[in-house]
Amino acid sequence: MITNNYKLWRDWVLNRASTNQFNQTDLGGSIVKTDGTEWTKLTTIFSNISTSYGIIDAFSETATDAGWGYFSVLVGSGSTAATVDDHALVTPITEGLTQVSAGITNTYINGVSQKLIVRTIQNTSASDITISEVGLYKYLREYHGNPLAAVLLDREVLDTPVVLTPGAVKTFTFTIQN
Repeated sequence: MITNNYKLWRDWVLNRASTNQFNQTDLGGSIVKTDGTEWTKLTTIFSNISTSYGIIDAFSETATDAGWGYFSVLVGSGSTAATVDDHALVTPITEGLTQVSAGITNTYINGVSQKLIVRTIQNTSASDITISEVGLYKYLREYHGNPLAAVLLDREVLDTPVVLTPGAVKTFTFTIQN
């Protein structure tokens, strides 16, 4: 489910693009970070939709190696229904998985510019891993020089959980409009 974070971020990006503002600006609301704290401003550099430098190879919302403009697709085992107020996965899975591949592709679907954000993961543990929720994150920063924070843009609870047996591989894809 698209979160309020996504809606606010997208509106902010579109407003910034129309006014040519290229510095730290008000959001017109609050983005809630994964730790529950709120931002009311964002630094504009690399915070927009079309600028993305890739997908980070991490399985944590607190990854420190993310760069501006990076996305992440994270998985979890939570089953609580998704809401527009979600700001984190309910139960992130942070161990036993390895990224096989990841990428971002710009494409046109029915004449609309879209970005496909794809991540393929593999169960490298000796046990089954059950995935029941998937989240799309974007790494943003409130002020230039401040640490990056993962912001949940979309959380989907799967109708049927995916059980990855040891060695099994699964691909997850999010599509957003540019």
